[in-house]
Amino acid sequence: MKSAISEALKTADYDQLIREIGDVKRQTDEKGYSGCSWVLYEDYADEESIGYLCFGWGSCSGCDWLSACSSEQDVQELFEELSRKTLWFPTRGEALEFFKKRDWALVSDSYCIGAEFEDFLNQSVEYLSGDRKDLDSE
Repeated sequence: MKSAISEALKTADYDQLIREIGDVKRQTDEKGYSGCSWVLYEDYADEESIGYLCFGWGSCSGCDWLSACSSEQDVQELFEELSRKTLWFPTRGEALEFFKKRDWALVSDSYCIGAEFEDFLNQSVEYLSGDRKDLDSE
């Protein structure tokens, strides 16, 4: 974990932190200088347990938490917040039901709109429905 914290501080790249939370199965990042990322995980210890994380980022230290980090302690706090924000489901079935039945138009933030989110949602439903191809095999 310490190396992920150090690497994230050095590169200002969220990927190191994201991969510490779980085994990434799907990830979509908005294209642009700021936006949102959506991540679908399997728990490293229990592949039946599925996690979902949505977080926003920016292009400078004024609007991006990782860019604003100046110490490993700052990055550790960011990692802890991303971990807390990850919504875990005990089974694939429960995660699939969440993704299929949630009324995304009623989500209180504006993160769950647009073509990139629709791509993430469709890929996640496909993955959870039984097509378990890893990102590396695509």
